[in-house]
Amino acid sequence: MNFVLPLQLGVRDVAFSVLNSVGFWLTAAGVLLVNISLVVGEFAKTGWLAYPPLSELAYSPGVGVDYYLWSLQISGLGTLLTGINLTTTILKLRAPGMSYSRMPIFCWTALASNLLIIAAFPILTGTFAMLLLDRYLGFHFFSNDLGGSAMMYINLIWAWGHPEVYILILPASSGPSPSPDPAFRTVAAGARSEIEPCESLCAIIHAPLNCGVPLVQLPIQVDLSTPDSQLYSSIRRLAQTDRLTPIAIVEEGCACSEN
Repeated sequence: MNFVLPLQLGVRDVAFSVLNSVGFWLTAAGVLLVNISLVVGEFAKTGWLAYPPLSELAYSPGVGVDYYLWSLQISGLGTLLTGINLTTTILKLRAPGMSYSRMPIFCWTALASNLLIIAAFPILTGTFAMLLLDRYLGFHFFSNDLGGSAMMYINLIWAWGHPEVYILILPASSGPSPSPDPAFRTVAAGARSEIEPCESLCAIIHAPLNCGVPLVQLPIQVDLSTPDSQLYSSIRRLAQTDRLTPIAIVEEGCACSEN
């Protein structure tokens, strides 16, 4: 994004070059801290999102959760600084004559992604700061027995976690999208026709599958007039298990259901 955005916007560099460097090295420091934990000490054994009370000091007294929290705090701060930098670049440093309607689609998805970063990452920073205070100074933000609420941690972490999904997918999804330039519109539209059904299916089923919830009575429509035979075969195989039933198939304008 740091490389492509200035080229597409017709500018020489991002708005704050020093801030850009600081954000990069903060992210690199967070990644380095994770790798150090594999050699010195241990990394967290609390799962993906480190829910309390398992991540509290009483149940995870080792340094693993500390590595987890500090590495994500440092890299999250770098991501937030980069989001501010790129948002400013898109809004203020476009080439003369490049209005919003003339911006490439990748710039639009990058703008949406970075606005989500600015909105969501302070929540992550604050949530981890409260958990660090619980562990280091004996605070009880997330201790149910002492007046806190473990459910508050879950609500806060998913206030960051769900926007994070779209922060990741939005810039990538602009690749097969039709370009404003007519010279590229045919190629992009052809790629979009193959990729869009897969994106839609993933968007529908990703959350329940991550939670391990059976997808009972989930309606899915597949248009067999498109060349997505692999997608159709995958859904058929999935329907033979107890994870996805039933399937609505649309073939030559006629809809029918299979159990």
